[in-house]
Amino acid sequence: SDVYKRQGINAEYMGIRYQMESGRVYNFSAGPCCLPLEVLKKAQEDMLNFNGTGMSIMEISHRNKEYAKVWNNCRNGFRKLLGISEEYQIFFMQGGASLQFAGIPMNFLGGTETANF
Repeated sequence: SDVYKRQGINAEYMGIRYQMESGRVYNFSAGPCCLPLEVLKKAQEDMLNFNGTGMSIMEISHRNKEYAKVWNNCRNGFRKLLGISEEYQIFFMQGGASLQFAGIPMNFLGGTETANF
């Protein structure tokens, strides 16, 4: 990438990217990781016809029972994996590192306090 070039680093030599036997590329950069090919193929299949609904998972309403199954399975999987009891709610939010950096100071605010940062 340009960042590595500006710093005089040979990213290819460092092994950040190199070809696998299948012609796919390992990605060791921050952010999304490599997914197993079978996972990508299942996602590709579901992109056109999710669980036989005739619709993509992205086309299904969040009120649909098929989507509710996905949501509940995901939430319950997190509960089991992380040992989260029912007394806690689980929120799925986008935002990545920027949201986490903002969330840390917000956790220290009282119920009616606000912050400017």
